[in-house]
Amino acid sequence: MRSRWLCCTLLVALTLGACAPGDSAPPAEEPTTTTTRAENPTTQQPVEPTTRARSVVVDTDVSIDDLMAIPYLLRHQDIDVAAITVSGTGVARCEAGVELVRGLLAVSQRTDIPVACGPELPIEGSNVFPSDWRDAMDRLAAKGLFPAEGSPEDGDAIEVLTDAIRTAGQPVTALLLGPHTNLAAALRADPSLADDLGSIVMMG
Repeated sequence: MRSRWLCCTLLVALTLGACAPGDSAPPAEEPTTTTTRAENPTTQQPVEPTTRARSVVVDTDVSIDDLMAIPYLLRHQDIDVAAITVSGTGVARCEAGVELVRGLLAVSQRTDIPVACGPELPIEGSNVFPSDWRDAMDRLAAKGLFPAEGSPEDGDAIEVLTDAIRTAGQPVTALLLGPHTNLAAALRADPSLADDLGSIVMMG
């Protein structure tokens, strides 16, 4: 078990190194275009593309695969991550989960993204992740591989999700990477929130 988590920690560190902002990737060359004089003065001029980044809220259980996926997602210019919420019933407990995600955002220079944790009990039932899994994530957070910056959000995941979805100005994609408790609780509190969701993408 110890060697497994050492390997996972190394994978996260390598992913962060690859995804962190820097000069490792050369800028894309501007395409060369040739402009010809229009023979008809009434010819319509070409319109510049105005593609808007898709607004996404991420709800994560902060498992090892999520720690590699989130920095990758942040690098996409066509994705605007509006908020990241941590499932209180996930692989990482609330304190460790929030600390790890905030550290990822600090490394990625995206501390503007709000992070908060949700209920630590499922809406129904009593299924939880194994304690040794959660203990391992606590130890990973305690290592301080990527320290968080600033102060955590005052609100909980339900408030952060609701605010991010309401203020996005476009239909929002909810990306659920763990238990669905946070979004379910937000929709229970305000069913009309569904009107502002464009799609829900989930694992499991």
